[in-house]
Amino acid sequence: MFNLRENKAKIIKYIFILISIFIPQSKAHADNYKLVLSFGFIKQTVYQINTTYTENNNNYEINFKLLSTDGISSFISEEIEGIGFSSGRIINDKHIPIKYQYIESKDNSKKEYYVDFNNNIATGKRIPSYDKTKLTPINDDMLVNVIDPALAFIKLSKFSNLNNCDKNILIYDAKRRFDLTISNLEKNENRTQCLIKSKKIGGYKRKEGVNPLELPYEMIIEFENMNNNYKLLSISGENKYFKLSIIRL
Repeated sequence: MFNLRENKAKIIKYIFILISIFIPQSKAHADNYKLVLSFGFIKQTVYQINTTYTENNNNYEINFKLLSTDGISSFISEEIEGIGFSSGRIINDKHIPIKYQYIESKDNSKKEYYVDFNNNIATGKRIPSYDKTKLTPINDDMLVNVIDPALAFIKLSKFSNLNNCDKNILIYDAKRRFDLTISNLEKNENRTQCLIKSKKIGGYKRKEGVNPLELPYEMIIEFENMNNNYKLLSISGENKYFKLSIIRL
């Protein structure tokens, strides 16, 4: 049976990945979101998500903060805070990642994820360390031309501006390697919808079977077209255990 209390750390990690991918791009931008989880008849706003994106002299920086809401105590006994950061260079209108980190805190414990990028090759470290033999392998060739979850949003935001969602994004977060395939779903004069499919590549538990806390295999992103300036409205997906919605405030 699905147990949210026992798996809260995985939820917060996937929340961070999702929201970091779909922040709209601009020279300097701040946004707030809420994340809603639905379990049968229960519907609860569980996290407040604050994001910022800035550019300065061909450098970019992305910051995120996730906080438990007041109502989360009915689901989870511990307060959780997630903080994310990504930075890099902008060369010929292309974002080149340099560093990424994500720190997750709850009570007296902490998990830290770090990725460094050098010549299109990523190296990652998690603190505390973990037994990699229990996970599906990540080979060196799987870490070439990957980006961090936070940088992935830039690629998606450019899709919407070009009226074309079709793209594959290779992502590494210091422990897991996964791909997102984005395709066109529906478009009209005012709104655009894109379909996302996720695929595990490496860093996952061996023989883990169905994990209810994985990113829902298919998710839908919806943008509003305001004079050819696309604004993220929502991200939603569901599996047999829960429905997840990220909504702009």
